[in-house]
Amino acid sequence: MKSAVLRLESFASVTVAPMPAPTVEDVDAAYQAGYADGLAAGRQAALDDLTQQLAQIGGALRDNDIENSRIRNETLATVQPVLAAIVQTLGQSSIRERLLAALGQELEMLARHGDTAVLKIRCPPDLDQDVAQCIARAGFANIALEPCDMTGAEIVTQGGRIHFSPEKPAQDMIELLSEISMRE
Repeated sequence: MKSAVLRLESFASVTVAPMPAPTVEDVDAAYQAGYADGLAAGRQAALDDLTQQLAQIGGALRDNDIENSRIRNETLATVQPVLAAIVQTLGQSSIRERLLAALGQELEMLARHGDTAVLKIRCPPDLDQDVAQCIARAGFANIALEPCDMTGAEIVTQGGRIHFSPEKPAQDMIELLSEISMRE
């Protein structure tokens, strides 16, 4: 039989050589190194935080733009028929006045420029008296009134025709409102 080897260890305290006391330069160097590391870590943390906040702001702006677009489209969809009805109603109520005003202005301009070669004016029969007054105000004596079934009026001269369509501005306005609604 073999005998077991016993090994005993000493648990007495080990003497550690004392560390030399740090010098002022060592403390300053350690302070500067810690300060630089902390500053770099702080800057990185601040940049990370700023990046996160900018991403949140960008998302909020996109969400806001989407919401604004939705509200704008909803408002246009609601308001467009009302505006079209208003334009149509106002347009219908002032067709006669606009037609006579435009016709009178054109006749006065033709009279000022000395173009007395106006042969005839075509208009609906219900406008004959009003058109005759426009002719008299412009100073024309020999213009023939020719009844027609169109809604506007037309001046026929030797040089061409001038057609007045009083519904056109209202139609153009309604088309413009429709285009705005479609674009949004």
